[in-house]
Amino acid sequence: MKYIFLILIINFIYPQEKWKFKNFKTFYNFTNRPATISAEAEDECSNFFICQNYEEFGFDNNETWDIVGDPTPDPDYTDIVLRGSQSLFIDAIEGYTTMLDISPHDSIYFHFLFQFGKLPDSYANFNFAWGDGPGDILFIGIYSDGTLEIDNGSSYDESDIQLTPETLYHIWGFYKKGTGSNSIARIWISTNNIRPESVEMEILDGDSVDPITNIEIGLDYDDIDAVYDQVLYSENEFLFVPE
Repeated sequence: MKYIFLILIINFIYPQEKWKFKNFKTFYNFTNRPATISAEAEDECSNFFICQNYEEFGFDNNETWDIVGDPTPDPDYTDIVLRGSQSLFIDAIEGYTTMLDISPHDSIYFHFLFQFGKLPDSYANFNFAWGDGPGDILFIGIYSDGTLEIDNGSSYDESDIQLTPETLYHIWGFYKKGTGSNSIARIWISTNNIRPESVEMEILDGDSVDPITNIEIGLDYDDIDAVYDQVLYSENEFLFVPE
């Protein structure tokens, strides 16, 4: 079955050929970019140890995201803005990504805004989370019909919802490492800034035993453009995000 992968990466290179990141095309806009983040934006970030709204030139809050790809993803994109005045744009020719190392976290809550150009006829890496061990911790995928999949180690679950292109989605998630067969992963999906009560996908028997040590925002597909914004990570549960 053909599918594409939305993913949250945490510091592991998946062994199959389809996960390799390659060159891609994008461009930078160098005008009308704020040099510093506002006090209001700083307050929005007070509850998160990662808070990336792409409002500063490059990356906010002195977060040191590594950019993989040539040319690079554009964190100052203004043609399609999901929130504020800028967003992260990734123009998928063959793959590209932005990565951030973090201190190890056994459990984590996260959120990001996401919009893509079209559904592919195969798959794409989308957003990932990795650890230091021999397996992947968490990734989210989307099939060619828009159905989602969440993977936690070798366990997975699929969604009832089908995503559509050119629609803004809030992706919410939770991960907790386990001891071999009890790690937990959950995904909620909404079109507003309030997390739904009902979980869209859930894994309770994952085999991931590592803490999250790396986050990756990116794609690996040769025919999809994607825009990201409001990338938030917290040790504490949160049920809504600023509009």
